[in-house]
Amino acid sequence: MVISFFSLTSLFVLNSCSKSSDNSSQNTATNNTHWTFNGSTYKDSVGAVFNFDASDHSLVALDNNGNVVEIVFSSLNKPVTGTFTVIRWDSMPFTTPTQCHVLMGNSYTSAVIQYESLGKKGDVVNVVAASDGKLSATFTNVTLVDVLNANNTYLSSGTVIEE
Repeated sequence: MVISFFSLTSLFVLNSCSKSSDNSSQNTATNNTHWTFNGSTYKDSVGAVFNFDASDHSLVALDNNGNVVEIVFSSLNKPVTGTFTVIRWDSMPFTTPTQCHVLMGNSYTSAVIQYESLGKKGDVVNVVAASDGKLSATFTNVTLVDVLNANNTYLSSGTVIEE
């Protein structure tokens, strides 16, 4: 599965409208969405979006360089406050409404998703739904695997906040 066309299109449109910067630092959204992967920290440039359609229920964020984090939820409804167990990406379909996947990659490459959740014991995403229904998802040291080389695994942490 790849990041949905709707999610990426929404993020690109929002990104193209972002204010440019006079210095070399990245533009960042005011919502503080950020994530780390393999020792590098990425900051969302436009604000995360929640994509909710028939095939994809995910929270997606994008930085100015095309780096993407996506949390795909198993629930048929928009998630509510709770803890979601991260499962291995290729262990579809989901078996409970409290499971999710964490995916990362770069939208400027031919294969947008390069890293997928491995589903190690203890990997979770904590979700908080605000009173307006907007989500905040936090994960710490979730294990991701390189889709091209399963011998390469990485830890990732972050907070993704829906705009």
